Amino acid sequence: MRIFWLVIKDLFQFVFGFTDTKFNTAITPRMDILPIRPLTRLEKLNPQTLSSNNVITQPERMDMDEAKSELLYEPTIMYVCEPDGSIFLGAPHEEFDMVIDNFLYGTAVTVLSFKGRYARVWKSNNEGWVLKDVLTPDKNSVWPSLISGMVYDCGADETKKIRVLISDIFNAGRFSLSLQPGEYILYRLMTDNRQIVWTSIRPRTPGTWQQILRGKNGIHMSVSPKADSIMEWVNESGEGYLAYVEFVSPENTLALTSVGLTEIGIFTELVMAESVWRELRPVFIEVV
Repeated sequence: MRIFWLVIKDLFQFVFGFTDTKFNTAITPRMDILPIRPLTRLEKLNPQTLSSNNVITQPERMDMDEAKSELLYEPTIMYVCEPDGSIFLGAPHEEFDMVIDNFLYGTAVTVLSFKGRYARVWKSNNEGWVLKDVLTPDKNSVWPSLISGMVYDCGADETKKIRVLISDIFNAGRFSLSLQPGEYILYRLMTDNRQIVWTSIRPRTPGTWQQILRGKNGIHMSVSPKADSIMEWVNESGEGYLAYVEFVSPENTLALTSVGLTEIGIFTELVMAESVWRELRPVFIEVV
C-alpha cells in the first residue's frame, strides 16, 4: 500500500510540476534603521527618563558622525574663554531666532559631544550648541588663581582675568590701576553665583558700600559675622576696607580674604580673632 501511495505522489508531482520547497526564515535587518541614541550620563540621571508610564517613543535619528561622537565623548566640564562671551544656540548652525542664551566669559558648561565646528552642551537645564573654539577645559586659563602675599598690578594676568569676568565694572583697567578691593569682592561673589544690583550712586569705594546698599533688595546687613558675607569697616583716619568672610568658627574667629589691606594690590589671607575684629566695628553685608 505504501508503495502505491508513493507512486501516486510521484505521478502527481510530475503532472503538476509541484516540488518540496524549504523557506529561509532568517530576517535581514534593514540597513536604513540606525541604532537608538545611547543615553548620556546626564540623561541617565534625569528622572524624566525613568517614567513609570512606559511610553514607547520613536528613536531619534542621527547621522553616523553624531552616533560616533556620542560614543567617543564622555560629558566633561569646559569654560567659555572668549572675552566677548558666546551665543548658545538651539541647533549646530546660525539662523533666525535660534539663540537660546548668551554665555559670559568664564561660564562653565557640560560638553556632551561635538559636531563639526560646534559642541553640544548642557547648561541650566537646557541643551544646545556653542562654537567649540570658544571653549577650554583649562579652568586656570579663564578663572584666576590668587596667591596670598602677591602683588597684582594692572599688568598681572590674574588682574586681567578678574576684570574680564566682572566686565571691568569700576573702569579700573582704563586707568591702569592695580587690582582693587571692590573688584576682588565682586569676583569672589561671582564664584558663588551671586551679584550685586547697584544703584547709580558713585563712587563705590570701600567704606561706602553699607550706605549705598542699605535697604536694597537681596541685601542683608548685620553686626554679626556670617560665612560668605562682605566685611566692611572704616578706620580712625576715615579709610575704608573690604574683606570676604570665608569661614566663621564657633569662637567667632574669622577667616578672611582681601586685596589692599596692607598695600595696594596685595592679596591677603588672614585669620582674625573676635577680640580684634570687634574693635574695628565692622558691618557684615550679605548678598542673597
